[in-house]
Amino acid sequence: MERIIYSKFSNDRKKEYALVTKILSKDNELYVLKESEEETAKNHIFKLVEICEGLKKQLLDTDFYVPMSKKTTNGIRMEYVEGKTLEEHFDELLVEGKTKECAEEIYDFLKDLLEKIPHSDFKMTEEFSDVFGEVTLPEGLSSFEWSDIDLIFPNIILSNKGKAIIDYEWTFHFPVPVEYIWFRSLHSYIDYSEKRKELLDYNLYEKLGITEDMIGAFWKMEDAFQSGIYEKSSSLDEFHEKVGLEHFSFPSDYECIHMPEETPGDFLRVIAELESEIDRQVERKMEGSCSIKKLILWAAKLYGSASEKEKELAHRSMNASMYSYDILFPNELQHDEFIVVDTVNQKAMDGLNSGKIVVVDDWLYDKEEVTLCDLLEEKTELDCSLSFSYKNAKVFLEERMKDEQKKTQTLFSNVRKREREKNERNLATKKKNVIFFLVLGVLTVFRIGLQLRLPIGAFPAQYSDDGIMMSNAINLMQGNYLGEYNSYVLTKGISYSLFLVLTYATMIPYGMMLCIWNIISAVVFLRGISPRIYSKKLFAFLYLVLLYLPIGMDRFIGTRIYRIGIMPYFALLVAGCAIGAYLRRDKGSKALLPWLIFEGLFLAFFYNIREDSIWIMPLVFVILIIEIALVFGGLCKKEMNLSKFLKRSLLYLLPILILFGTQQIYKGVNYCVYGIAEVNDRAGSSYADVLEDLYHIDGEIERVDVWVTQEMLQNAIDVSPTLASIEKEIHENMAQWAVEKQVRGDLVGWALREAVAEAGYYKDAVSTEAFYADVHKELTDAFSNGSLKERDGIYLSSQLQATTPKELVKVVLKSLRTMFYDSTYYEVKAEAQKAQGNVDEVRTFERVTGQLAVMTEKDLKGYNKEAITVANAIIFVYRILGFITTLLSVVAYLYLTISLLKKRKYQNVICMDSWLILTGLILSAFVLCFGVMMAMRWFVDNVNIWSAFYTAACFPYIVLFKWLALYLGYKEYKEG
Repeated sequence: MERIIYSKFSNDRKKEYALVTKILSKDNELYVLKESEEETAKNHIFKLVEICEGLKKQLLDTDFYVPMSKKTTNGIRMEYVEGKTLEEHFDELLVEGKTKECAEEIYDFLKDLLEKIPHSDFKMTEEFSDVFGEVTLPEGLSSFEWSDIDLIFPNIILSNKGKAIIDYEWTFHFPVPVEYIWFRSLHSYIDYSEKRKELLDYNLYEKLGITEDMIGAFWKMEDAFQSGIYEKSSSLDEFHEKVGLEHFSFPSDYECIHMPEETPGDFLRVIAELESEIDRQVERKMEGSCSIKKLILWAAKLYGSASEKEKELAHRSMNASMYSYDILFPNELQHDEFIVVDTVNQKAMDGLNSGKIVVVDDWLYDKEEVTLCDLLEEKTELDCSLSFSYKNAKVFLEERMKDEQKKTQTLFSNVRKREREKNERNLATKKKNVIFFLVLGVLTVFRIGLQLRLPIGAFPAQYSDDGIMMSNAINLMQGNYLGEYNSYVLTKGISYSLFLVLTYATMIPYGMMLCIWNIISAVVFLRGISPRIYSKKLFAFLYLVLLYLPIGMDRFIGTRIYRIGIMPYFALLVAGCAIGAYLRRDKGSKALLPWLIFEGLFLAFFYNIREDSIWIMPLVFVILIIEIALVFGGLCKKEMNLSKFLKRSLLYLLPILILFGTQQIYKGVNYCVYGIAEVNDRAGSSYADVLEDLYHIDGEIERVDVWVTQEMLQNAIDVSPTLASIEKEIHENMAQWAVEKQVRGDLVGWALREAVAEAGYYKDAVSTEAFYADVHKELTDAFSNGSLKERDGIYLSSQLQATTPKELVKVVLKSLRTMFYDSTYYEVKAEAQKAQGNVDEVRTFERVTGQLAVMTEKDLKGYNKEAITVANAIIFVYRILGFITTLLSVVAYLYLTISLLKKRKYQNVICMDSWLILTGLILSAFVLCFGVMMAMRWFVDNVNIWSAFYTAACFPYIVLFKWLALYLGYKEYKEG
């Protein structure tokens, strides 16, 4: 015999979606039947079979399970699945106090949806707009082929066949953002229970990349979706007016009971007794809940006749949701005396008119999380010994109704009070936000004003440095490319000259332009790390820390018209874009593309600021390798096919391809203009080869600041007829550059260039290249035939002298010392410096930069003294904090490293990414410091002053490492 043990009418929906869901028992076998209540709903319900097949194919090779379904005459029959719901499982963890473990498992489950199920980039379609309305969504969202938006935790049962999806009615065969599915799952579980709201401390929305803007859009989608499904319900007042005083209602949760005149007295006695008993239970456990009382009223009445199997089902279903109670009866629901509906609609009115009892279930929740099952276990057998007359029972219930109405008024009053408080909080929050951004704006304007008041350092007399870059900029402005070829034209990267052109063309003063790029770099980096590290207050603090970074006010870096001034900002832009792309690796191509494109553009620009900018490539390549390794892992796990693997890998290679393409364009232009296909003739021409040859010549070197002695140079002249042809010029220029008869460090290269220029070989690039090519061939042949002996040692670069392991250790220690000096802003200070060069050249600097230089000794002492004083005060604060934060940040980083090793999978994903960001920043800073110390070994004097100058690009890396390490370390300590 077939028995209905559960039944629910979805009669509040529009006719085309109106269904009846039943759980039936036949021959001790349970199954689910979904039937159409209206003829127009058949098409909707029959689609479930197609959805079932589509989901099965999509979920192949995953641990998800879709119960079997097949068509019947009026609907579909579905397999009944035994097991515990995912919601029950999470609730058990919360009850046991395992909140962190619950957060981990929720994150793992939702993240697995994207990692295990094939997905693609979300695209807005007409079908999507028809269902979810016109909404603005960010790019880079993902979607499935079959999108089940109702993957809430009560709809997933942990069965012996896997995670069974027991309700997939709302599955669409068009793209819907996976993030929207995540949002519905989290919101439906967390936001309706005080206990569950503890999970909000674990930032699950943020960790899944669901931003506040996205949540706003998702609510609009939800409203459009719901309004497309449900009929408009009558208000409670309309309902009361319709049914009159003879109907007893419970308005606090929109439930009512109609008492016909012919109702038997025994039935009323049961109701009265239940009311009294329930009140006692409620006062002790729940502080009043008409929703739960009414459910107990009906469920308990029929509970006694249920079988053990049906009771088990009742218990599980009653506990299935801590925020919403579907009406559940362990026995038949389709009773002659009553009817159940979801909202006050026409179905309810028809039931009242026919004399039936109406129960309205309207998605209620229990704040104290006491389940229906808890109360039933205490009162399963009803004591009906009290004798009430029909009249007394009616008066009793009328009084109860008045009490409930008073409670309702209090409830509604409290609701209105909470709404007012909420509005007041929102208004207060808006005011705080206005003040917050106003303060940031004022401090930003003040910083720009301070930079504009600091005098620029104009040194056109430094022709091989400042002068040549300004000369190149002037030629670019005049349409002459870099001007006529000479011994200096291709010695410096083109990027800084382009920066000067941009400054002049936009008519933005140089100091303001620096601040603008400082702001852009800070915002891009902070935006880049936001998926893993996000705090509004932290970001505001870091923004100001970067904005007022002392190097921006330093006399050699921030105010001197030289390329070092822009390096920190573009180094930070490259890191920010690279990290931003890495942290969005789970997003679609549209989300990744802007980050990767700008990474490539900024990398190409940065690479051509200085000739040693290759130090940033380890950061770029390490992130690239990790990205491709993760994609390859997905290919091995069959989470993606070969075609998608190749497309994704090519996408990650985009920055390198942009850099390579840019370099080829520069080479092509230089070839067309000068006849030499090189970006820079100091690093990629035969001149560089000749310098490498000179550094490799064996010779007795007594001074650490000398890379090529006069004797070594003479040995090269002796074996190279081409060098011998300009021996006179070489010795004359070497004498001019020498200190104590020897040329120091790499200055030997500049002395050689000037000698070759005096000999007339720099009249064009082709002649110059031919000259150096001949010299290189002759020196190479000399090494081969033994005329020259090659020096033993380690050569880390073709443009560095040989070194030994012992010297490398010293350089490493010097590098660490330099990083410490940089972190404490040693020798960084603001100061006015007198211009070097003739008046016309200095005026050119002023005209291009839009700022004034200091021309006389008198001006030098008093020029903008107040601005310099303020700048040095700021630097002093940084210096004091720098010493303290350096020590603390090292401790915090070590603590984070140890904590990482102890964490589980979920935590590792978050903590590992944060740790990688810190490690990448500090290792990149070390690589730069190490390279500078290797190249500056001949700076035996005042090395500390110039180390800050040459390592300026790593200052933002170091300061970000320190403050992020302190923040993450404190957060880890607090959570641990």
